[in-house]
Amino acid sequence: MVAYRILIVEDQREVSLLLRSALQTLEHDLEVVEIPSGEEAILDASRNKVDLLVTDYRLAGITGIELMRKVRSHRPAACQETSLRII
Repeated sequence: MVAYRILIVEDQREVSLLLRSALQTLEHDLEVVEIPSGEEAILDASRNKVDLLVTDYRLAGITGIELMRKVRSHRPAACQETSLRII
């Protein structure tokens, strides 16, 4: 069973891969999911648990702050325990 699910929302593939690589060096039981757009992230977060949201501030059509608010509004109870970070 995966202990933590981390959602990386970044439209630049190289940055997303760098973040994934850094997280994998922690050697914990992590599921790291990379998503390139805010809209896809909202859909994913409405369907799946998110323990840590790492998002770019500037995404096409939405900011990282707006994304964070929408994720929280879709799953308010779950977000009490979710850590949200904007890069």
